[in-house]
Amino acid sequence: MSVNTSGNTEAGEVTVAGIIVKHTKLGEGTPSIVFLSGHRTPMSNWNKVIPLISSMGTVLTYDRFDTGGSGQSNSPQDGDAILATLESLLKKLNVNPPYILVAHSLGGLYANLYACCNPDKVAGLVMVEAAHPGEANDQLTRHTTSSGLLASLLKVFTPRFKKDPNSEFNNVAATVQQIDNAPAFPNKIVAVITGANKMPFIPEESFNSHLKWQKELSTISALGYQVMAEKSGHTPQISEPELVVEAIVKVAESIK
Repeated sequence: MSVNTSGNTEAGEVTVAGIIVKHTKLGEGTPSIVFLSGHRTPMSNWNKVIPLISSMGTVLTYDRFDTGGSGQSNSPQDGDAILATLESLLKKLNVNPPYILVAHSLGGLYANLYACCNPDKVAGLVMVEAAHPGEANDQLTRHTTSSGLLASLLKVFTPRFKKDPNSEFNNVAATVQQIDNAPAFPNKIVAVITGANKMPFIPEESFNSHLKWQKELSTISALGYQVMAEKSGHTPQISEPELVVEAIVKVAESIK
């Protein structure tokens, strides 16, 4: 399957629930490849991947509320709220299923919830160092490993967003509960791309725990599998974008 750059480009903003959402839409047709970034991570985080897949269908990246060029949230940003914004954005931009969801870090929780709630719309998921609900729950709600990888990453964000009750940071527990209450995860391809290298500020024990959760994430579907990004830490989409592209191509080819 060809993955060179082609197709139309539409970059701009739309208003969802009275708040500006910045986005970039490339290509045309299906499948639609939708990117879900990590917490407070702008869509530019995918810049090394996007040019390689823009001929495969419609490609959508966007900044969630409180991030990049998008506006500030005015209600709690739990999984249900984030998915409602995403559905509005998909409709406004005429981005149609089947969807390949490509998610990084905390964005993995939202991809997980979307797939559970909309199995007929999702072709597969590419989870790039994505959060497992159990890992998020352990680290952020039960505090059994308060220095765990996900918790440590979230701690680097500004105090303003830590104190904001509407921020994703303060609504992770609610999102995990929504995943727990959702229908079972559907039998879809799930490619889990895991960074093999520990970041310096992450304790060894926490990193090893994260690796176990990553392996567990690849088993949420009978069609799941794991790819180790040997040159990467938490951002394989930057250090080894070809692995992300290969996984997207594999899901796209499965649709045929």
